[in-house]
Amino acid sequence: MRKENLQKGAKSAAKPKSNKNQAARTQGSKKSRHPKDLLPQPKRLQKAELSLKWPVAVLMAMLLFFPPFFRGLFFPGDQLVAFVATGIVALLWWAEKQQKRETNFLERPLDFAVLGVFGAYVISSFVAVNLRGAIQSDLLYLDLFLVYWLASELSRDRRIASVLLHALFLSAVGVALVGLTAAAGIVLPFHLSAAAFNHLNGRIYSTLQYPNSLAAYMLGAGFLGITLWDRAAAKGWHRHLYPAGVALTFMTFVLAYSRGADLVLPLVTAAFFLLLPRERRLPLLGRFAAAALAGVLGSLTTAHLLTVAGAAAGKGSLAALLGVLVAMVLGAGLGHLADRYKALTPDIQRRSAMVGGGLLAALVVGVVLIHPPHGLTAHLGGSFNAFKSHDALERFTYWGTALKIVLASPVRFILGTGGGGWADLYFHYQTFPFSSTQVHNDYLQIWVEAGLIGLGAYLAAWFFFLRGVVRTRRRAEGRPGDGVLVAGLAAAALAIGFHSALDFDLSEAALGFYLLGIFGVMQGLERREGAASAGGAVKPAPTAVRPPQKPNFNLPPVVGMAVMAVFVLGSGFLLVGANYDQQAQVAMGKKDYPAALTAARQAVHYDPWNAGFQGEAATAYQMAAFRNQAGGGAGQPGAPNQADLISAYHAAMAAAALRPDSPKYQGFLGAFDARYGLLNQAVPLFQKVLTEQPMRAANYGNLARVEMRLAQSDLQKNDVAGAKPLLRQMTGLPVLQARRAAEAPAFATSGERLSLRSADVLYYGGEAAAVLGKYAGAQKLLSSLTGSKAYGPKAALWLGLMRERAGAPGGGALVRKAVKADSALSGEIGTIRGLLGKAA
Repeated sequence: MRKENLQKGAKSAAKPKSNKNQAARTQGSKKSRHPKDLLPQPKRLQKAELSLKWPVAVLMAMLLFFPPFFRGLFFPGDQLVAFVATGIVALLWWAEKQQKRETNFLERPLDFAVLGVFGAYVISSFVAVNLRGAIQSDLLYLDLFLVYWLASELSRDRRIASVLLHALFLSAVGVALVGLTAAAGIVLPFHLSAAAFNHLNGRIYSTLQYPNSLAAYMLGAGFLGITLWDRAAAKGWHRHLYPAGVALTFMTFVLAYSRGADLVLPLVTAAFFLLLPRERRLPLLGRFAAAALAGVLGSLTTAHLLTVAGAAAGKGSLAALLGVLVAMVLGAGLGHLADRYKALTPDIQRRSAMVGGGLLAALVVGVVLIHPPHGLTAHLGGSFNAFKSHDALERFTYWGTALKIVLASPVRFILGTGGGGWADLYFHYQTFPFSSTQVHNDYLQIWVEAGLIGLGAYLAAWFFFLRGVVRTRRRAEGRPGDGVLVAGLAAAALAIGFHSALDFDLSEAALGFYLLGIFGVMQGLERREGAASAGGAVKPAPTAVRPPQKPNFNLPPVVGMAVMAVFVLGSGFLLVGANYDQQAQVAMGKKDYPAALTAARQAVHYDPWNAGFQGEAATAYQMAAFRNQAGGGAGQPGAPNQADLISAYHAAMAAAALRPDSPKYQGFLGAFDARYGLLNQAVPLFQKVLTEQPMRAANYGNLARVEMRLAQSDLQKNDVAGAKPLLRQMTGLPVLQARRAAEAPAFATSGERLSLRSADVLYYGGEAAAVLGKYAGAQKLLSSLTGSKAYGPKAALWLGLMRERAGAPGGGALVRKAVKADSALSGEIGTIRGLLGKAA
């Protein structure tokens, strides 16, 4: 009996549990699961759905790779192409989220901070002084947010994060190669060689076309490359490509000759090694030293051979290619030794480091002493006195001017002046006639354009990024590979973050893509590390599974796709306008005025807020008016076409209305007024231009020229009372110009100071003094112009007629000399005689 009971117990223990009991236990252990989720799913959900994740990842990698090759996306037309491309990628990713029923969008503080910068720019647009510039900046910062958001979303997958980082690094290596091959005189296709190497000072510009931003970019990319090198597989020939590529970035960094980047180098290096896991510092120090020394030796080779070959005088040379070869071979070789270094015993490691370091240092010193590359040595010497250099003092002036703008009113302090506001306002606060469309400090530029709100959002983005770096570094304890990645991402971003306090890196939108791409990858890494520390895995989104009978519809992805469609279409319209504007410029250069007018009209149609397009349309209308003049074609007598002239004037008015604070477009309208004889309207405009931009010498001459025409018109009408104020102002312009020149700071060069011998101001001031009967003052001003090609004969004629009037000898000789130099002046003798002393 007992035996039978034991057999029954064994059978019941071996019998599997019923599905009903198993389901009950499962349901009890997971209370959050909806009962409907236990129902069998339709066959269409059981099959693998088409995923856009990897296609979008590939497009995103291309979006990070190509921008630096298109002039750094500095110019608005190039930016618009990138806007369209980014919008399409974001639209596809929203479609992927809709398919996967993911509704997440903003989840972390860094998400809100980066989006907040865009929001601040949108708010500043309502008080913008340059509406079109504000629109461009709004689109730019929306695009930068999308780059960050896409990188953050995609980097939840570790493999995709690696692809994006390799795209960033390979792009930098390609930019380095373009600049170095341009130094060798190799012509590359399209616009890649444009300004890539400046033979006048031997600096590498590459496709960014600005060596200072290039140097910061190369510095950050170098540390990113060292990080990827450390994470690469231990075996395989491709591992040697990393140190070779890093050596090229360091070589380009040196040959860009950027003193600002030199100041940033120790800060970024210190941050990198402080963030590294302690056990990884020595191996990474060896790799850094290997790549850096290879790059320095390659740059010394290039600088030495370029000096010998005379490339600084414009001669082509293959010196740069030899330097590239030296850097790559040494980078790969020294990199291999650095990889093998950790396998040695501690004693051999110490001796090898001492011997190798000594030999390399001796080699560098020997090359410098045997034939010093003057550009490199002069640059290194200047870096120690960087803050005393003319460029540094000029930058300080820019920054002081930016502070004057934001402190001018509470609205500007808090809301800013809108995108492009600096370019329209800095003229008002100049202390010497510098010309710069950028503040050369991204933090101050954001403050000027987006106010304290925008600056606060941008600083918050940096704070949350660095906080994520520290948190992720702490969570990665015990995983040295992830710790190295955190340090590399931080160094790559800080190279731009530090340097952008000295220059306009973010205005090179490609560097904005680079920086925000790193921010996004770091955010993805932080999410992965946070999930790993919590013992889980990163999930795409915390969304529940919908019952199969409900439609596959989620509002956030649909709204996202709609916004991206508007973004793409809006950017596309502006891009079409920019293309038509280029066609108009080409046609104007060929003097094909009908084609220029047609293209200019289309440019204005697609982008009516662009003052430049309106100005070009005004010029095209005017040229068409004289070409289509009544009575015949060009060169035949007859009046200009009045309809075209009216259209030209309206376009000029539209340009001035779009940029009311820009002296350029106010003067443009004033020139139209003067050309059409509307002198009473032209004079106030030129007076306004001089008041707003007193440090431009041409503004004095333009005002004096128009005032003289109006004064002569008044005198012809015997309106002496109306002419006298104009004549007195003209006589005071040379004095005003001299006083403004004296206000220039001591470091300003002679070319940056207003010339005390500005010919047009002196001539019209002398004319005005003669009409007022102040002959001594007139003679003093006009006598200084006798050697001038433009004004010498006219000045001699006025001087001769004044002597005749005063009965002084030599007057007739001067008149004959003036007429001999310019026979057309013979017809003005009677007019001048009638003007002398008429307003006395």
